[in-house]
Amino acid sequence: MENIDEISFQSSHGNLITNLKGYVLKIEDTDLEDEDNYLVDIQRVDLEEYKQYRYSLKLVDWDFIDDDDILCVGFWKKDGSYESVNYELRKNMYEPILEESIKTKLDNFYLELSKKYDWFEIDDMLGTNEIVIGDFIINCTPFWQDVNGIPIEIWESGDLVLDYLIQYDYPKTDDELFNFKNFYEKLIISLNK
Repeated sequence: MENIDEISFQSSHGNLITNLKGYVLKIEDTDLEDEDNYLVDIQRVDLEEYKQYRYSLKLVDWDFIDDDDILCVGFWKKDGSYESVNYELRKNMYEPILEESIKTKLDNFYLELSKKYDWFEIDDMLGTNEIVIGDFIINCTPFWQDVNGIPIEIWESGDLVLDYLIQYDYPKTDDELFNFKNFYEKLIISLNK
């Protein structure tokens, strides 16, 4: 990790530069007069709360904080009042990062399964996971087409003989992903019997 001594937060009113304790050092890239710029009222950014939030998401590299939106963190104003985080903005900012990370981890997990079990295949054209046993094909692609769970379709010689949905929430954390991977591997092994 690169050694940093300043952190920059973006805003439509300019960039707020703080030290590693969150105290404001300067405001850059602004054309606004001080009386029109709310950034001049900020004394300190709540980096401890933000750090704890990021740790809870397993995001520990401070390099990635640089240039986050100032509204994603709480801060103290010069008058002593505290401005809370814009939680909706924070959620919108981090959710896509986490979802992409989970999706990539799931894709890698399915690939590992296809290497581990010769009867487990990934159909790249359809984007499905399949268990192939003689004339039987079992489609078992979790969260396929935004379904909340694992749809199970059993096909025999081209005819659908069973269509079932196992309810399962999409994993949002590494712990949930770990539990899902254990569940899914046990599931495909049981479907192969």
